[in-house]
Amino acid sequence: KTPFREYSNRVRWLTEKNYIEHINIINPENLPRTICGTNGGYQLDHKISIKHGFENKIEEAKIATVENLEMIPWQVNRYKAYK
Repeated sequence: KTPFREYSNRVRWLTEKNYIEHINIINPENLPRTICGTNGGYQLDHKISIKHGFENKIEEAKIATVENLEMIPWQVNRYKAYK
């Protein structure tokens, strides 16, 4: 595994943990969390990206914080990934 992949895996694990523990804060409207291409679907987004966190040596837990997570339409999340 590359250092980025290890970092990303840790962030994603912490993100899921925080999402489950704080779903009422992160997703109070109970928006449907889906994969790309699902009509009306949303994805969990990191406002400060995992890539940015890795490149700037930001602690994994900070990237996975409730304050850095938001639910956005999957189309918006894909657009951000290609930007």
